[in-house]
Amino acid sequence: MAYRSCRLLLGFLLGLPICVALSVADASRASSNRAPQTLELPALVRTAAPAVVGIEARLRPFCGRSAFDARGSGVIVRSDGVVLTNLHVVRGAQTIAVRMHSGALLAAELIATDARTDLALLRVAADDLPVLRFAPEAPEIGTPVVALGTPLTYGLSATAGIVSGLGRSYDDVDPIPYVQHDAAINPGNSGGPLLDMQGRILGINTAIPDPATHDIGIALAIPATMASRVTAHLLRYGHVRRGWLGLTLQQLDPKLTQELGLAAPHAVAIVAVAERSPADLAGVRPGDILLSTDGQPVATLRDHARIMERTAPGTAVRLTLDRPGAQRRVSVRAVAPPMPNHPAQHGPRRCRDASVPPSLPPGPLLEFGALFQPSIPGARPARPGVVLAAVQPGKAAARSGLRAGDVILAVGRLPVSDPQTLQRLLDADRNDMLVLLVQRPSEGPSYLVVPRQLEPDPALLGNVATVVRGPY
Repeated sequence: MAYRSCRLLLGFLLGLPICVALSVADASRASSNRAPQTLELPALVRTAAPAVVGIEARLRPFCGRSAFDARGSGVIVRSDGVVLTNLHVVRGAQTIAVRMHSGALLAAELIATDARTDLALLRVAADDLPVLRFAPEAPEIGTPVVALGTPLTYGLSATAGIVSGLGRSYDDVDPIPYVQHDAAINPGNSGGPLLDMQGRILGINTAIPDPATHDIGIALAIPATMASRVTAHLLRYGHVRRGWLGLTLQQLDPKLTQELGLAAPHAVAIVAVAERSPADLAGVRPGDILLSTDGQPVATLRDHARIMERTAPGTAVRLTLDRPGAQRRVSVRAVAPPMPNHPAQHGPRRCRDASVPPSLPPGPLLEFGALFQPSIPGARPARPGVVLAAVQPGKAAARSGLRAGDVILAVGRLPVSDPQTLQRLLDADRNDMLVLLVQRPSEGPSYLVVPRQLEPDPALLGNVATVVRGPY
């Protein structure tokens, strides 16, 4: 018995260092995985404030206005002097200065911008600066937040509130899923950080709904998940790498979807496909209705824009399309836009002047008061569609916004290749309202509603939807 007790004791003593070592290792791992410490408000502000700066920009003269100063806020995101702010704070600046927490005023260089997300990076000549880190995950509604910045003509200011909403936007086109919060911000807060209670960046404060009224308890911040990705791309590539399909899209409202015979009250139409673009090579056509992108339903331009915002070049994008007679599913491999800041990023290339030479004899008169250019027998058309040679004043075409030089690309969702096709489609469509896909000189195409009668409902006339010139 004594021997067995000694053996157990010896085993315990020999195993003790191993157990202690394992316990230390487990504690170390637990410590490294533990969530950042929640700070009391005074400690949070005291810790974060040195990484928040004021921005003073001298803007260039424009439109007869003399040069003037703009003010905003920023946050240091790299210790070697990289500052993140809003582009609208420094756009058009002749000179930019950053006022540090210490009060020092340092000259700043604008090193990269991204107009789509209204973000910009500055650099100041300084090292070993304090920085703030981005939160790795999105907040929840109700999360406590603190906004730091330099509003109006005041210095560093702190306000507190909660996250009030997620995925907010200005309109159906906006690709930014803003974080809405109620921490007070005012002009001058733009570019400053919205922090969680661990002192991490949850967003970059960007806008209030009505700047004329200042704070009304609703503020919008670019989410950290987007701001961190944009910052990383700007530092690495000098621009944000986004996938491009070659589409120009139009938001259709209930009136227009009804005229096109669509079941859904809201839809997104493809009104142009850039030549030789990925979408063109995949067989996407103008007039197709975009039902889903990568399996996500698309009812608004925003739905598609937010998916493409996080789609990198080289990614295969699955599109579900409604085409007269059938649905189609296509895979389109996104590529980089033709050139950074190239006009092709904002839609298809500009059309050549579609005006009709004065000596051209007028073609047949359409019932709604428009003359189209006749085709020349045996000649190959220079562009798809039919050019309107003239529009009769006072007739339905003129009242709905059609004008000489417009090119009719489609009747409804059926393409028009020549005047004969146009006339045939018009004869077949006996609705009181015609839906025409129209391209005018130097503009992208869009759907117009054209009445057959002279006394239509004014709410139905003209372009009743929004066209996006985005790199989609």
